[in-house]
Amino acid sequence: MADPISAGGGIVKGMALGAIAVSSFSPGGYFDVLAGSAAGAVIYAFTTSGLSPTQRIFLSLASFLAGVVCADDMAALIEWATPEAFHPTKPLGAVITSVIAVGALKFISSGAANPIAFIKKIRGDDDAKKK
Repeated sequence: MADPISAGGGIVKGMALGAIAVSSFSPGGYFDVLAGSAAGAVIYAFTTSGLSPTQRIFLSLASFLAGVVCADDMAALIEWATPEAFHPTKPLGAVITSVIAVGALKFISSGAANPIAFIKKIRGDDDAKKK
């Protein structure tokens, strides 16, 4: 029986594990942040439909990079917005940032078929609402 894993999901997991393996050679590596970002990227790979495997790979990579880059800022934002008893960590910020990037990328990729209508939809033009 074949594994129920798509090609895009397998490649994204392989890239994430490769990034974690390569970063293990650097001192002071943030393995937990990379694992959190990988989790967010895998969520993207498995929840997206209607895109080619190549598009899934590139958008998952963007989600992974967003999680790595913005983990500190998201953890600080969560700490600011929650009570003092809750202290979020960087991996939590990485997962949440990757998932937010997933939503943003899905929204942007949904308008890729007709960019003019998508821009009108963002602007709130009446012509786009009538169609």
